[in-house]
Amino acid sequence: GAQGEGRWLVVNRALCQMLGYSEQEMLKKSFQDITHPHDLERDMSCVRELLAGRASSYEIEKRYITASGEELQVQLNASLLRDVNGKPLHFISQIQDITRRKQAEAELQRQHHEITVLSELNGVLQSCISLEEIGLPISQACRKLFPESSGAAYLINASRNYLESLAEWGDKHCSEALFAPDDCWALRRGQTL
Repeated sequence: GAQGEGRWLVVNRALCQMLGYSEQEMLKKSFQDITHPHDLERDMSCVRELLAGRASSYEIEKRYITASGEELQVQLNASLLRDVNGKPLHFISQIQDITRRKQAEAELQRQHHEITVLSELNGVLQSCISLEEIGLPISQACRKLFPESSGAAYLINASRNYLESLAEWGDKHCSEALFAPDDCWALRRGQTL
């Protein structure tokens, strides 16, 4: 738990291990000291609501900064213990590490984005009637799928003796619009899509 000014009164071993501080180090810190700067005002707003009596508890997701400087995603449940006269005594907090859950959520969002882009591309490609029409939609989809990368898609001609650039994306443009299959290491290794 913490006092009104945010100093820790008692900390358990699990919290110390989670944050990488010893018990003595934690007791010298306030929750403000270890809260990520971008999350502090939201947390302080909830604390003010408790102190003013407008709420009996709150639950938020926030980030702490560990002893090693890493961000730790947590779910914080906090309530305020008051004496018989209603005077605030101290806060009681339950802190749960949700970093893995947040990483899994981000991965699911990334996968959902990819599936959405590919589904949209599939619909567009189904309506194309010539190879010339498919370059732009592929280029647009690849910009969405690989926003930090540059690349190109090539089409192998019917006689399989050259490849022709079909679509490009990103800042760096490919230097060759046409090249022989033997000039591509992936094709020589049999790695094609």
